Amino acid sequence: MSSENRAAHALGRNYPGGLPAFVQAMNAKARKLGMTSAHFVDPAGLSCDNVASAEDLSKLVMAASENPVIREYSTDRVIRSGLAGEPSSTVIRMHSYRTRPGTSSSRRRATSPKRVDAW
Repeated sequence: MSSENRAAHALGRNYPGGLPAFVQAMNAKARKLGMTSAHFVDPAGLSCDNVASAEDLSKLVMAASENPVIREYSTDRVIRSGLAGEPSSTVIRMHSYRTRPGTSSSRRRATSPKRVDAW
């Protein structure tokens, strides 16, 4: 989405040292997270020279999910997918569970996808 791409470039431009330093910091963070195949050349992810394996991306998602603000704005209780004009969609319902007994922090987990009538 273009708005997120512009935001990523704005963050990079305003990072101390500009875009090159921002991308260098992205690559350093990727290494710190154990993303062994990842290499970034721009902050928006639009360049075909940005590379990361599925395993690397799962590590990034897991790290991002630890941030409460990112988790709140990037999750929803229901995810719907399907092709336009199709009579049904795949729905994945999300459920919260506690990470440790007695804490208020929670994560979401997906149940098995189910076919349901279109909304």
